[in-house]
Amino acid sequence: MKKLIIIAILAFVSIDSNSQYSVLKFEKDSSLTRILNSISYYKVFMTSDLAITIIVVGNESGSANLPEGHEVSSKVFIGVSDFDLQPKNLLYSIDNLYTPKDFKIAEKNSNFVILKFTHGPKLTPLYEEIKITNEGLSKLKL
Repeated sequence: MKKLIIIAILAFVSIDSNSQYSVLKFEKDSSLTRILNSISYYKVFMTSDLAITIIVVGNESGSANLPEGHEVSSKVFIGVSDFDLQPKNLLYSIDNLYTPKDFKIAEKNSNFVILKFTHGPKLTPLYEEIKITNEGLSKLKL
């Protein structure tokens, strides 16, 4: 009986568990590398029905086309996912915004969320509002 217990313990201890190993590898996807290394802002807003992810990625130097020189514009990614067994995942982007900031949820209910943010020069910022549902986005007029 002792031998049987010892054999069972040894067999249990010697089981190879692949889930315990982590592998560090070099990523060769240059687009993904550029995006991840250019993230300047990341925020997730949660409601009872939606997860809204905001990621701001800087474009190349001089992309803002301002006379001052090498100012950078940004691309804003807005990811929308509902909480379902098979969630619907949507991804949108807004190109060429200069200094997007102050992202906040201004209004929310069970059908939609209003995302507000500003962009543009500090002295004359532009204000944006976007209505977000699990079906999509729409820009609201201010």
